[in-house]
Amino acid sequence: MEKNDRKDRKEINYDDVVALVPKYEKDIGDCTEVHTKDGNHFLEMKNVKACVDRMADYYCTNLKANRRVYGTMLNIKNKVPYIFSDKHVMVHFKARNPRCKRDGANGCFDVYYFNGFVREDGCEYVALKNGDRLKLEQTVESCKKYVNYGNLLKYEKR
Repeated sequence: MEKNDRKDRKEINYDDVVALVPKYEKDIGDCTEVHTKDGNHFLEMKNVKACVDRMADYYCTNLKANRRVYGTMLNIKNKVPYIFSDKHVMVHFKARNPRCKRDGANGCFDVYYFNGFVREDGCEYVALKNGDRLKLEQTVESCKKYVNYGNLLKYEKR
């Protein structure tokens, strides 16, 4: 007997992904809000780490080697940017406060679609080129540091 539970599930076009934001849905748990180039966003029923792993499989990227090579190049150990291709360099940002220990509160966005930082009503946001805004739970200076790391790796030969 064959399972056809993937029939109604939305397939992700990884070439259009610009941001992965963690969300916590009641009665479901950790989910990921996937933002696309055209400004749409939808909810994936997996956490951010699972979505990043699937994206790495799609682009045939080894995340351990990515972390080792680019981590030594930038001289950092934590929050090393994900380089999936020449057109996808994803950097980390803190999207929400952790609900418990080992909670996935970090999201990531593509440096190529980064437009700047916006401050409204005492909150800081990452503005993307498609018009989306991602709420920051960290200082702009620390997020700017990760964006600079991503910009350095944009021009690196692969």
